[in-house]
Amino acid sequence: MRPSDPEYRWVVLGVGVLAQAATAAVLQGLPGLAPELRSTYHLGLAGLGVVLAAVTVGLVSTLLLWGAAADRFGERRVMTVGLVGAATSCLLAARAGTLRHLLLFLLLAGMCCASVNAASGRAVLGWFESAQRGFAMGVRQTALPLGAGIAAAVLPPVAVRHGLGAALDLMALACLVGAVAV
Repeated sequence: MRPSDPEYRWVVLGVGVLAQAATAAVLQGLPGLAPELRSTYHLGLAGLGVVLAAVTVGLVSTLLLWGAAADRFGERRVMTVGLVGAATSCLLAARAGTLRHLLLFLLLAGMCCASVNAASGRAVLGWFESAQRGFAMGVRQTALPLGAGIAAAVLPPVAVRHGLGAALDLMALACLVGAVAV
């Protein structure tokens, strides 16, 4: 199937769902790792709250910038750069030796994940006619609970068996798969 094929829009939607699910796993998967985060970094509840908020702060702080970048450079470039950045940030977070480094890398992961929030919706809107946009955007939005649910089911057992780093590495892998698909 080629981009000139009218049915290609479904490929765009599928890739958008995959990319959005990968970033949702990062953004919403961390709470499932709370016990491992607490024990690895010796965190109390307040410290844990700061760690869990880092990705959201990153996301919110860059959404408008990524949207402007998507307008200027296109959805594919923005999502690819963002997903590779998110993967790199997760890999670095997996190897963070200090709490400060962990916070920095999670903040960066959130900043990079925002690229998909901004650009995948724009891509779907561009490929679907107005009579199908509501349905297509609804499908795309299913990626958020899908990615969060998969992360909730997979990441905690991985962290318990193989450590926090392995769970963060798995988040990075999800983002890399998303980048390749984009």
